[in-house]
Amino acid sequence: MHTGLSHSRKVLVTFVCTITVWLHLACGLSRANADRLMKAIHLLILLAINFGRLLVKLQHPNLAVEMPLPTPLIPHDVHTAITTLSLNPKIIRSIWCSKCYAIYSLNHIPEICGRQETARSQPCGAKLWTTRSTRSGPRRVPCRLYSTRNFDSWLEFFLSRPGIEDLIDKSYDYNPSPNIMHTIWDSPAWQSLGSFTTTRANLTFAHYIDWFNPLLNKTVGKTVSCGAIMLIKCRGQRSGRQRCRECKVFGVDRGTIPQIQTCQVTIGYSRLCVLQFVGAVMQYGCGL
Repeated sequence: MHTGLSHSRKVLVTFVCTITVWLHLACGLSRANADRLMKAIHLLILLAINFGRLLVKLQHPNLAVEMPLPTPLIPHDVHTAITTLSLNPKIIRSIWCSKCYAIYSLNHIPEICGRQETARSQPCGAKLWTTRSTRSGPRRVPCRLYSTRNFDSWLEFFLSRPGIEDLIDKSYDYNPSPNIMHTIWDSPAWQSLGSFTTTRANLTFAHYIDWFNPLLNKTVGKTVSCGAIMLIKCRGQRSGRQRCRECKVFGVDRGTIPQIQTCQVTIGYSRLCVLQFVGAVMQYGCGL
């Protein structure tokens, strides 16, 4: 009996979390209203449990044994509900030097960067820590924090999409056009990759980089630059190749960057993405 009650409580919590998270993520319900919804559902469940206990006592006044009805632990925060459903992606975080783009683990962050180009060259010497003003006062934080989603978890999410495997299999039946390039599959660069792109079950991605001004027109004396680096799936439905769900975002860099340094930041940031991607796919024995 206790096992059945525990299972029912777990199913009830999962149902409440699922409907609330769906309303929040898919229907645009705000976080505050989602939290209120879960609190209201929790109160209704408590009311139903207490009403059921009272009804049992009225129908069986001589019953001395109390029915074990544990209260389900309904989260009161939509982010907690997302965590309960294991929907949070696995994020890999590391520190990188803004001068030489060396990578450091969060477990060991020195005060200054000690990377050397060669054994005889001087250490980089760039500061890896800075102080930022927060609501709770000054806080010491890394200068550059690189965060990206774990490639394995993203690949699992990508391949679990309904119908994606059928779209990928169908794309291998495409016959390239010899004269007109309608898509990347018609390009000489694609053909130069050999049999890898035509072998079924092989996934091919393009490395995409775009640095842009999020404020549209540039303001005099100020240059704001944001950069996005991602992988774009090259197999599947042609018209939907660049949809967000079919792109793996490695990272977005934002901040005020002098225009002369934008190219340097692009190269350094791209290097981090490539290293992370290479380390992830090499375990599959893939070609790069």
